[in-house]
Amino acid sequence: MQEQIYGYHIHDSRRIREKIQKKIINVTITSPPYWKLKNYESKLQIGFGQVYDDYLEDLTNIFAEIYEITRDNGSLWVVMDTLKQKKELKLLPFDFATRLKEIGWKLQDIIIWVKDKNLPWSHKGKLRNIFEYILFFTKNDNFKFYIDRIKEPKKLQNWWIKYPERYNPKGKAPERLWYFPIPTQGSWGNGWIRHFCPFPPKMVERIILLTTNKNDIVLDPFAGSGVVLAQAKVMGRKAIGFDINHSYKNMYINKVYPFIKSNWKKRKDELVERQRKSAQFSYKIKSLRQLKYPKTLVKIAIKKGILNLPSINFVFLIGNIKSMSPKIYLILEDNFNLSNLHSKIESITSQPPLSKFGLTPEIEIVNQGKFKDICKKYFPQSFYIYEDGNTHYYRRKIHLSEWIKQNKNVSLRQLPKIKFPPILSNLHERVSFKEKAELKHEK
Repeated sequence: MQEQIYGYHIHDSRRIREKIQKKIINVTITSPPYWKLKNYESKLQIGFGQVYDDYLEDLTNIFAEIYEITRDNGSLWVVMDTLKQKKELKLLPFDFATRLKEIGWKLQDIIIWVKDKNLPWSHKGKLRNIFEYILFFTKNDNFKFYIDRIKEPKKLQNWWIKYPERYNPKGKAPERLWYFPIPTQGSWGNGWIRHFCPFPPKMVERIILLTTNKNDIVLDPFAGSGVVLAQAKVMGRKAIGFDINHSYKNMYINKVYPFIKSNWKKRKDELVERQRKSAQFSYKIKSLRQLKYPKTLVKIAIKKGILNLPSINFVFLIGNIKSMSPKIYLILEDNFNLSNLHSKIESITSQPPLSKFGLTPEIEIVNQGKFKDICKKYFPQSFYIYEDGNTHYYRRKIHLSEWIKQNKNVSLRQLPKIKFPPILSNLHERVSFKEKAELKHEK
């Protein structure tokens, strides 16, 4: 394929194969011309002046061609709305989806785009509309879909500290309801962008993040103001766009691309900061899961009569954030019988709730007398003490040799007020209630 295919072309999308012959497209993001609602002032236009079936037929043929030039792991995102003809609602998005299914496209999802603004109308029997449908298609089931890139930790409920095992470390996936207001008059600098309904750059950004990597090829067969092309270009993708209106191309060159390019540095910094916060949150969730795991294990073992609280001196936890395979030592009194204990503990860990923690722990059960030899390899490290079942806020830091010295002849039988054995760990978490409150405020 020749390099000059990239960019904005004045060309009829019904003849797209004249420009693109090979299977190169990774994602198509577009909104077809509105049927009967907008005159795009061209003899070649689709929609205005056509009967409904002819309009659908033209769209079907175009997206059949796009199907052929889309990579097998590619996807298609089409924005559409319902409309009225002769006082009857036409379900264009659903009629369109049925046609595309016959071509071979698979409808994966339907998203509601709440955009706040739309064309006014005075139809009797229809309320003011502020949303459109985003139809998400793929060629097969093996498509690019990087959901972790768009997850939002700040959207989580405020009890993630108490129940870290219930939360994805990457955050919460967006719902099917997307709030992206369309650009308003003056938001593109001097002069209004004279296109019927330009896409919000952040909405295009989300789809590009979700479905592509750098140097992938993004297509918009109805490029209009060129937001899809501009956003793809600043994000390091290759963009191809077609339209039949020269004024739209001039608008893209003179206003849209310069505007999106000038704002991208700030937006890119925001995305980097979001990634940083996401990584921090991911670490916390993984750390809190590992700290809570032995607590849950011990509580279940006590409830089932496998262990009793006074027999447990403490828990020694070596967390591993990268592999999520912590090393857990249950340190029991020297006179406690360990026979068949491992198999009983394994039966607990293989069932919910512990099997839902996403961990592959290695558990050892030893008497206190043998622990001194086991922990030699961890010298001269210091560790963090979590007390009374609190697994999100360590009480103090202590050197391992000092801990052994202090607890040499101590058992929980001598400490009747202790509700839960202490946990000694290399993981250091101090998640405060202030942090919890701030997360709730961000929601």
